[in-house]
Amino acid sequence: MSGRTGRPRSRVQRLRRWLLGLAIVFTVLLVSLIGYARYRALRARLNLPKQLGIDIKSEANGFTISRSGKDGRPLFTIHGSKAIQHQNGITTLRDVAVTLYGPAGSNRTDSIRGGEFEYDQKNGVLRAMGETLLDVGIAEGSNAPANAKRLTMQGKGLVFLQKLGLASTKEQIRFQYGASQGEAVGADYDMDTGVVTLQHDVHLHSAENRQTQRIDAAAAQLNRNTRVATLQDATVTQGADSMQAPHMVATLRSAPDEHAGTLQKVDASGGVVLHTASGERVQAPELHADVTDQNRLELVTMQGGVRLQDEQNQGSAEKAVLRFRNGVADHLSLAGHAYLQQNEAADRTRTLEGNTIDSTLLSTAGAHVSLGEMHAVGSGRLLVRQPGKHPEEVETTELTSPELVSHAVPGARGSQVHDVEASRGAHLVQDDGAGAVRTTSSDELTATFRPAGKDAGSAELDSLVQRGHVVLHETQPARAAQKGEPAQEASTTDATGAQAEYHASTDVLVLTGSPRVSGNGVQLAAERVTIHRETGDAEATGSVRGSVAATFPSGGNRTTREGGTTQLVGESVRLTHSTGVVLLQGGGTDARLWSSNGQVEAPTIEADRKSNTLHAFGPGAISGAAPVRTVLLPASASAASRGPAAAGNANAASKIPTRVFSRDLLYRGGAAGKPGTAEFRGGVRVLQGEDVITAETATAILQPAAATAATSAPGMLAGGVQSMTAEDHVRVQQGARVATGSHLLYTASTRDAVLTGSPGALPVVRDPMQGILTGTQLLLHMGQGRGDNQVEVSGAPNTPVHTELDVPEKGNGPGSTARSPGGRKSRPTP
Repeated sequence: MSGRTGRPRSRVQRLRRWLLGLAIVFTVLLVSLIGYARYRALRARLNLPKQLGIDIKSEANGFTISRSGKDGRPLFTIHGSKAIQHQNGITTLRDVAVTLYGPAGSNRTDSIRGGEFEYDQKNGVLRAMGETLLDVGIAEGSNAPANAKRLTMQGKGLVFLQKLGLASTKEQIRFQYGASQGEAVGADYDMDTGVVTLQHDVHLHSAENRQTQRIDAAAAQLNRNTRVATLQDATVTQGADSMQAPHMVATLRSAPDEHAGTLQKVDASGGVVLHTASGERVQAPELHADVTDQNRLELVTMQGGVRLQDEQNQGSAEKAVLRFRNGVADHLSLAGHAYLQQNEAADRTRTLEGNTIDSTLLSTAGAHVSLGEMHAVGSGRLLVRQPGKHPEEVETTELTSPELVSHAVPGARGSQVHDVEASRGAHLVQDDGAGAVRTTSSDELTATFRPAGKDAGSAELDSLVQRGHVVLHETQPARAAQKGEPAQEASTTDATGAQAEYHASTDVLVLTGSPRVSGNGVQLAAERVTIHRETGDAEATGSVRGSVAATFPSGGNRTTREGGTTQLVGESVRLTHSTGVVLLQGGGTDARLWSSNGQVEAPTIEADRKSNTLHAFGPGAISGAAPVRTVLLPASASAASRGPAAAGNANAASKIPTRVFSRDLLYRGGAAGKPGTAEFRGGVRVLQGEDVITAETATAILQPAAATAATSAPGMLAGGVQSMTAEDHVRVQQGARVATGSHLLYTASTRDAVLTGSPGALPVVRDPMQGILTGTQLLLHMGQGRGDNQVEVSGAPNTPVHTELDVPEKGNGPGSTARSPGGRKSRPTP
């Protein structure tokens, strides 16, 4: 999760300072109780000199009492200006200074000073009559400077009950250690249990690096034997930052550890709350912190339901663990319904969820710490919400996977997300907020982000790569035309492949690994498929194969309905969604497109699904070759009404296709009840069975779509050939017979072709058997085989039929011919 990465690091530093502050307080109080214990042992010996059984050496200005151990080492000395024994058994000691000596070799001394003490030997009570000052040396191993290794405590009303082993005061006590000072109201010390209790209003003030720190508690308790300190209703404050806990326990290291007396761990419970000056708030029922023997944080654990929140971020988990290396936080773990959300703005959020979330922490400029690699395991979910194209739209991107990993890099505003990886089954849903939804799934997914600019809220998606069993489903709603945007029809797209790549710079999705795409009446399979998200256009390359369903306007709007299907094969295809144009190319070979009624092969085939037109062409249009090859089936029609012969011809015709070679083909589909046309240009060669027709151009009239087909389009090349016309330099070859003319009309149902000429150029048939025939028009029977020699010649009143025959020469053998003068015999035919 990117964003305000400075916040987590400040949180870590403040928590560390709070816990170190607690270490000072607990050390101070524990050392104080040790001083009280020595003070109590000393008071047990403060009887009159003759009752103590020790040496009393009178001095001119007072007295001194001392005692040594068996080894001769001094244990304590008491110096006072005067001791007064009263008749009621009370002894008054004045201007008292008590010195307590530490263990051998420690060079440590503690002292107690007071103006006046009363000692009731009979009842075993020692009472301070005024201010008492306790000066305690800090235990060996302390990290404090030599000149600051002193603790002083001062207060009134101290009472020691010798028989109960209890020292107590109800007055306020004050203590000071270096730059830290504090106070409490009422204190008890139990010698038997080793417990010191600060009864009310416990406060500590300290200054560190010009930062004021304050610790307040309703009460405190310290156990000398176990070295455990307990605070009730405690609040730790650093400037405007604070930590609160109803119950807080600190444990100090004990002997024989060389670091005895230093803070070892802290436990807080009852509802821990952390506040920061910048508005961050962290809550948890329990907190545990481990501290190294170098007085550095090692581990902080919060559990029982952790809540994190500030003005821009929030999160939660059942448990949070913060680990440190050399006193610097380097790892964060959230477990149990872990949830992190970054609110970049009111309408822009990024949320990461998982059963567990582990994150490394990066050190950035200024020794700050921010989130690094994040690892969400178990129901991992990344949800991004941001504004759509229009104010009322909200775009969402949701990525789910059993395992999510994000990587971050240091940036100008802390760490920034560089990429996110999903494995073991990734599921991605993208919703533009306006009805367009894209859903993809794959075995693996990697999303890469562009670095955010100086003023950018977060990084933006740069690329998306999905690998293994990629499945895509996308829906686009119908949209009316808007300024700068054409109208868009409702559409659905499904795709599969081994890999998918999305690039934000081009807004293009590329599918590879035997991809298959279907939708909007199109089905494609290829080596590579490219989809343009913004426009809905698609391109496929490499062994393309598929099908395209015809579309047409319906009901006065742009809604399309699927009808006849056209198959296609080629090296590449491009589909333009807005225009409905399909551009099919063959590459080194010809592209092929076919339907139930015909087929086209050409280097380039362009089909317009909305207008139901097709244009086939290729380099041959320049070179003079005929690259376009078209096959059209004849129209199905009943010829029974025309008699048995006509019916027989129709049945034969229904089985023979029309093959056309040309340099260019333009097909126009017809609407319901209206015929379509196929125009062949640039030198045409038509094969009708074994008959061949050549001309400059030819136009086929196709069977009209059924008038009742209101819910389906006829599709490309729909309808069989009803008739065909050929123009300019028409030549018909039927075996050895050749007919030429200017215009030919072929009727598929009868297989008849009518050949006519132009003014001054009559049609001519040259036949080895029938000679040369001319007339106004010639009627040829097409596709009947070479055995059909029937030619019907018609003439006009001013243009009689003319026939020229070759006749055999007399006396010559077989195969020889005799010609009339001129070599031919002409016979006009009326």
